[in-house]
Amino acid sequence: MVFLKNQLQEMISVRSECSSVKKAANLVCNSLMSNAVASIFSKTGFRSEKIPFVKSYPLLMKCIRNALRKYDIIHTEEAISHFFRQAPMRRGGDKYVMKKCGGFRERNLQKRKQTAKYNNK
Repeated sequence: MVFLKNQLQEMISVRSECSSVKKAANLVCNSLMSNAVASIFSKTGFRSEKIPFVKSYPLLMKCIRNALRKYDIIHTEEAISHFFRQAPMRRGGDKYVMKKCGGFRERNLQKRKQTAKYNNK
C-alpha cells in the first residue's frame, strides 16, 4: 500500500508545477479522474446526490494534498472543491450545453413571441 501511495504521489507531483493553485489542482485531479467520474463526487458530500470524495477515498485526497503542499492550504482546499463543482460543466452538463447552444435565448424569444401574440389579441 505504501509503494502504491509513493508511486501515485510521484506521478501527480510532476503535474503540480504551475503558477496558480487552481490550475495545479485541476491538473492533479485530472490526472487521477475524468470529468465524468468527478461529476458524481463532491469534496465533502454536503449535497445529498453526490458522494463525499474525502470520506470515500482518503488516501487519494491525502496524495492530492501532498502534491499541492507548496500552496496555501486554504486556497488548495478551495481549488479542489472548485474542481469537483465544475466537473459537470467541463463534461458538458445539460445547463451548460443549453447555455452554449443558445437554448436559454431561444426559450426567452419564444416566450416573448407568445406574450406578444397574447397582448395583440
